[in-house]
Amino acid sequence: MSDIENIVETEPAVSKKRKRCPETWKRNVAKTSRHLPKSLPKKPNCKHKVPIFQCNALSMQDVRKIHEKYYQVPDLQWKKNYILQHVYVNTAKKRCVVEGLEGRKNLSTCFVLPKQRCQVIENIRVCRVAFLNILQEKRDRVNRLCQKFLESDPTPAETRGGDRKSLKYESRREAVKEFIKTFRPIQSYQTRGKHAKRQYLPSELSTKNCGHCTMKNVPVMIISL
Repeated sequence: MSDIENIVETEPAVSKKRKRCPETWKRNVAKTSRHLPKSLPKKPNCKHKVPIFQCNALSMQDVRKIHEKYYQVPDLQWKKNYILQHVYVNTAKKRCVVEGLEGRKNLSTCFVLPKQRCQVIENIRVCRVAFLNILQEKRDRVNRLCQKFLESDPTPAETRGGDRKSLKYESRREAVKEFIKTFRPIQSYQTRGKHAKRQYLPSELSTKNCGHCTMKNVPVMIISL
């Protein structure tokens, strides 16, 4: 390695920097636990007088498969898609009128769940209570999801949380990387057999000195973002 060669960014597999492990972060573990089932499902025991609802036609095996499918992926978007695949949403034809004012009901929902008999899967209509109890969801959450779907048509995207800092500091990170590449590495004398591409900076370039050099050479507008 010659002394006139500039710094080259090292591959992540060779770098000595500690690897990121997002699945073990505390906030990601808490996020995953929020989308896990809290208890086992129960078979619906509805007593409908109208034959349109077939909640009791679901066996315990059907309930178990529905519950496992819903919690197969601990992700909120996956659960939203599953709910919307088993709910028919339309605008309500009749609205509640109280003293000449329209009520809050402006959508009509029809809930269906799969029933399997002899390798044949059929969607049957169930009531709201049975649907919510099997999926272990709240009524308001499902109503808000159906309302947003009726207004915007596609599946509502998740806007909570997420990576909010990568884009904010992207220009700063790239500017610092480009400045570090202007340094001249020294001759490597350790572990050249294992990592021939690894480069080393002179001993006088400590982290503090590199920080001062970066503040002087990187534009102030980028640093203050």
